Amino acid sequence: LEELEQAMKVFCVSAKIAALEKLIKQWDTDPQSISLRIFFLCNSAICSIILLRWVDVFVRFSAWIRSHKELVCYIFFGALTTLINYTVFFPLYNILSISATISNIVAWCVSVVFAFFTNKYYVFRSMDRSLHLVSSELIRFLGCRFGSGVTESLILFVTVDIMSWNGNIWKLITGVFVIVANYFGTKFLVFQKNS
Repeated sequence: LEELEQAMKVFCVSAKIAALEKLIKQWDTDPQSISLRIFFLCNSAICSIILLRWVDVFVRFSAWIRSHKELVCYIFFGALTTLINYTVFFPLYNILSISATISNIVAWCVSVVFAFFTNKYYVFRSMDRSLHLVSSELIRFLGCRFGSGVTESLILFVTVDIMSWNGNIWKLITGVFVIVANYFGTKFLVFQKNS
C-alpha cells in the first residue's frame, strides 16, 4: 500500500509538472499570460494537495475495511437482508392491507432464510457443511432471530395495530434494534470461532 501511495504521489506530481512545462512553453511574456500562469500554478498546487489527501484517505479506508472485514460484510449482507425484509413487508402492509404483525412475520421468514446462508458462508465464514454442525447452527440462528423477530412484532403490534401509529415509520425504528441484536446474537451465540 505504501508503494502504491508513493507511486500515486509521484505520478500526480510528474503529470502536473509536465502539463506546466508544456503550457509555459506555449505562453508568451505579456502581463495577462503571467497572471494566468500564476493562477494555474496555484490551482495545480491546490489540486495536487487535494488529490494526495484523497489518495491517503482511500489507502486508510481500504486498510480499515480489511481489518474489519467481518463487520463490513455483516453490514453489507445485513443491508440486503433488511432490503428483502422491507420488500416483502411494505407491499403486504401498504398494498394488500394486511396487518403490520402478519406482514412482519411473513417478511421475517423470508429474510431469515437469506440471512442464515449469507451469515454462515460470507460473514462469519463457517464453512463446515456437516449435517450435525449446520443443524446446530441453524437452530441457534433461528432461536436468536426468533427472539428479535418476536420483540419486533410485539413492538409493531402495540405501536401500530393497537395504538394506530405509522407502520412504515415504526418498521424502520424497530429495524435498528433488530440489526444490532442480530449481529451480537449471531456473532457470539451462533457462529462462534473455535479457539
